[in-house]
Amino acid sequence: MNSWPRKQAAAVCMAALLLLISGCAALRGTDQGVAAADRILGPHTGGLVVSIIVPSVDRDGTPIAEDRTRAAVLRTEAELARIYGGYTTHTGTHGGWLDEKGAVEAEGHAAIVTAYGGGKDAGQALAAVRILAAALARELKQHCIAAIVNDRMYLIPPVE
Repeated sequence: MNSWPRKQAAAVCMAALLLLISGCAALRGTDQGVAAADRILGPHTGGLVVSIIVPSVDRDGTPIAEDRTRAAVLRTEAELARIYGGYTTHTGTHGGWLDEKGAVEAEGHAAIVTAYGGGKDAGQALAAVRILAAALARELKQHCIAAIVNDRMYLIPPVE
């Protein structure tokens, strides 16, 4: 058996790896910033970055009772931990949107709960996120709850 093709393939792979490590090349279709982060920071977890914004006012602009908001944040944290194995919560964030008349509606203290998850069973995990967001929209009297997946926002309406 001739080992030349195997040795040649190994040499080509090693050369490509050295170019990637040195920063002289990037994988085709890979953002240079992502390639640099992988090279400098090391292996990443891969998969999804999923955030749910838990509001502090209802669809009419009425503040939601603090205990109800806290319960919604705790529920979101527990569910994202169950789905993805952990979460990070950012509280005290501020948000706003335009109402039907074009006026800015402002919200004082929303919470953003974020989880980082691997790629396996992504469909099942995202279905669970959708169910959670729709339930929160109903319980907190929202037109929708924002779920953000890898920098894309999805507006999830309440379940009926």
